[in-house]
Amino acid sequence: MEGIKPRSAMAMSGGADALKDGDRNDRTARRRMTSDPNTEAENSHPAHGLSVRVYYEDTDAGGILYHGSHVRFLERGRTEYLRALGIDQSSMLETAPEDRFLFVVRRLELDYLKPARLDDLLTVVTRPLEIGAARLIIEQSILRGEEVILTAVVTVVAIGGDGRPRRIGPDLRQRLMP
Repeated sequence: MEGIKPRSAMAMSGGADALKDGDRNDRTARRRMTSDPNTEAENSHPAHGLSVRVYYEDTDAGGILYHGSHVRFLERGRTEYLRALGIDQSSMLETAPEDRFLFVVRRLELDYLKPARLDDLLTVVTRPLEIGAARLIIEQSILRGEEVILTAVVTVVAIGGDGRPRRIGPDLRQRLMP
């Protein structure tokens, strides 16, 4: 979705620097997250948008989007973001274990702001915030129209077939954080 340029969830508090300053668990830092999906933050990176509809199977008994469904939608958003960058996770799994390269979630911080309901059309917005030697911090949000209903900061780490951390190579690094 080309027109989506969400402001970094941490832009109001200093961007990724806020994460470095120990605000990771600070509720105040999370409250400073912006809800304006159409504002591009200074030094921001391209965002990817994925449309998803809330089906009956995604809801709880009250017709509200079940909290676990949000996590599934975020996973789909990250997967499609990687696919849009030409990163094929299926082919990564098919390589020999010693050459395998995978991303796994290490940390998931969610802020549920408003409920979604049956038949709502949502957009999952994904954008990288920071990249390290073997980790990537990703900002995600779920929107209903212009309204942000969930924000997330996800830390994924790169591992090899042996389950040990693996460095993110220069080519992949350039694609993730142009």
